Amino acid sequence: MASQIDDTKPAAGAATTASVRLQFTRAKAEISALQLTAFGYVGQAVIDFGAKPSTTNSAQVAVTGLPLIVATSTLEASLRMEATGDHPLDDLMADAPEIFAGSITPGTGFVIYGKMKHGAGYGQYKINFTVRV
Repeated sequence: MASQIDDTKPAAGAATTASVRLQFTRAKAEISALQLTAFGYVGQAVIDFGAKPSTTNSAQVAVTGLPLIVATSTLEASLRMEATGDHPLDDLMADAPEIFAGSITPGTGFVIYGKMKHGAGYGQYKINFTVRV
């Protein structure tokens, strides 16, 4: 990636607010792009199996707002070991859902899927995710 930062600007002795801000804007954009390439998107989502009593053993949530995701991006998703209003930490250790990520929509996002191992699930679970672009 060629840098858009012009190290001859602002001209010595002729710095203007606009010329300095332009260089900072370019630097910010380049740093953000490099961070995204190195680390990808990192975030959290909530998957909801619905109210109790429930008859479903699967749920999904769409993660959007990822303009640089591509079809070959690598996805990682895992259960966040943090209690929710529906599930204390003991629930998460005893009978947590299996978590999968897939169905990439380039330029938009992907889907996180949850599936209970033993019968129907209910309530919300917190999910951590990472996308390597």
